[in-house]
Amino acid sequence: MTQQRNGWTVDHSACLVWHESGLSISFEGVPGTSHFGGSPSRPEGLSHHRFLALVREGFQLYRDGYRSVQPEDQNQENQNPGLSTSPGRTPVITRRRSRLTLSIPPRYSMIEC
Repeated sequence: MTQQRNGWTVDHSACLVWHESGLSISFEGVPGTSHFGGSPSRPEGLSHHRFLALVREGFQLYRDGYRSVQPEDQNQENQNPGLSTSPGRTPVITRRRSRLTLSIPPRYSMIEC
């Protein structure tokens, strides 16, 4: 599905956004997770500040559009990354255990009486 807004074209099926200035960003992963990222291409003649502003805007447009094109059940799944579900099964919440540490006091020498 391709959307156009304010000089931007967003194509979620191809995981791409591009601006009329020539800037394009290809995305990998799911927005809102640690495995989400994008690779921008910088067109010639674009100032550094303008490039950064367009990259931020492109990432935001992709995130906003991604939420609107995903089915409702996938949106809920992305909001609860610790909740894993399988078809026909009850959801299971997984949590990391806190790490136990053991502190051993230094040895005391025995005092002879």
